[in-house]
Order: sequence, then structure tokens, then C-alpha cells
Amino acid sequence: AESGGEATQESTERRVATGAGSGDTDEALPPEQLKELLPDEGIMPEGLTESSDNERSLEEVVGALGDSPEVQENLEDWGWSGNVERTFQAPDPGALEPDATTVVLVSIHGFAGEDAAGEALTFYADALAASGHEEGEGPELGDGATRLLSTTGEEGETIVSLYVQQGGVVYRIVGISPGGDPTSVVTDVAEQLIEQNA
Repeated sequence: AESGGEATQESTERRVATGAGSGDTDEALPPEQLKELLPDEGIMPEGLTESSDNERSLEEVVGALGDSPEVQENLEDWGWSGNVERTFQAPDPGALEPDATTVVLVSIHGFAGEDAAGEALTFYADALAASGHEEGEGPELGDGATRLLSTTGEEGETIVSLYVQQGGVVYRIVGISPGGDPTSVVTDVAEQLIEQNA
């Protein structure tokens, strides 16, 4: 399985290098450059001072999206180049107001061009909607349509996800609040992040 994963990764890297996917010719950003697009604490709500980073392989992303051959084929066709994320949270959530946003997660995927990223954004958001998330009206941000989705967690918390595209990059900004609505926080973080990375 490991050698197969390596072969898949090599195949993806070849597609990225040649700009394969959706007729694009742009080169997708590698994980090292995607990390440079992640936000710092400065644009987070007050109190979210703890942060942690994560990076996912192609195999892990495919698994999160349903682990089907179609998912893997789509990502390869779109020239997927990497997924990095940073999570901000409160050291003591109980010290914040009950309606405060206690967690903000920013996940970034790279693709081989604007068209590919646009198709990927729709695919990602559709997958989240199919899992039971409710669709709302997203703000006008980035280079294409945005998608805003929300759901209620196992402990009654509200989870809001906003998908935004900028060039060959797809952002997912997630906010979690135990007793409030994190939509405004998610939108504010997204606006500042897109402006910083423009």
C-alpha cells in the first residue's frame, strides 16, 4: 500500500509540474509555499492564543473525502499539490463568553490553476453538504463563488465552514462556538486572510 501511495504521489507531482488538470497551465504551490499562506494569531479573535499545524498527504485527503477512486482521480486531474492547516484555540475555553468562538481552523489546498481550484471548491463543499451540513449565503471573496456551510456538533456546538478560492488555492476556514454563531468570525478571518495573501 505504501509503494502504491508513493507512486500516486509521484504521479500527482508529475501532473502538477506539467500543469495537468482542467486545462490549466499554472504550477500548483507545494506544501512549503502553502504554509506561508497560513494566518498568524494577529487576525484571530481575542483569546485564541494556542496554535498547532498539520499537513495531510494525498492518501489522507482522499480518505477524508470518501476514499473512492473518483475522489483520487479528481484530485490528480486538478493537480492537487498539498494540504496544510493551522488550528487556533483557547487555552481555557471556559474563560471565554459562552457565545464566543473557541476554535478557528484554516485549511489550505493547492491546485494547478484557477479553474482546477474552482472545481475542487465545489467538490469539497458538495461533499460537506452531502454529510448533513446546511448551506448558507457566503460572502463575496476571492476569485470565485464561496460556499458557507454549518452543522451542530455532538455536544451542541455550532460548526461553520467557509470555502474561498484565490487563484489556484482553496481555503476552508472553520469556526466552532459552544453557544454562539461563529459565522461572523469565520467571515472576518477569511477577509483578512485573503487580503494578506492577495
